[in-house]
Amino acid sequence: MTLKNEQKEVNPLTLDELRKIKNKNISLPRLAKVRDMFIFECYTGLAFTDMVNLRSENNVVDTKGNEWIIKSRQKTKIQSTIPLLPIAKEILMKYQDELPTLTNQKYNGYLKELGDICGIKKNLHSHLARRTFATILLNSGVDMVSVSKILGHANSMITEKVYAKMLPETIMKNVMNVQAK
Repeated sequence: MTLKNEQKEVNPLTLDELRKIKNKNISLPRLAKVRDMFIFECYTGLAFTDMVNLRSENNVVDTKGNEWIIKSRQKTKIQSTIPLLPIAKEILMKYQDELPTLTNQKYNGYLKELGDICGIKKNLHSHLARRTFATILLNSGVDMVSVSKILGHANSMITEKVYAKMLPETIMKNVMNVQAK
């Protein structure tokens, strides 16, 4: 039994698992759309409600030509400033800036089916994508404060407590860097 204040350990997807989902040939249109939405979440960190309420005006190009998603989070009203990675941009273009919409309940149900088809043993759900994105960023060297801003958290302590998951290979690389010095 988990007490209310305890956090249940949720392991984000590995890059291999993410690639497996992204590259899986899916013939069912509804599951192909759900896969695209999930991959989009994994590369933007948007919560489900923020993803389905995304509008073209949230896509911004700065003076240097960098593309961003700038959106206030539904839950906290705090602005997320998300660099638009090529994979996420490709998905937006595929759907002409209008991602498919469905209920969170249906989406999570279809994600379980998608996980089975892709041979992923973890329970796929919309929030797992957000955790996966934060983990990818942190393990790629993006600092905690930046990840917090991207996710639209009020402060980086929330990010650190809930989302910070250092992968064993990152820990080993960091230790080996110390040894090399």
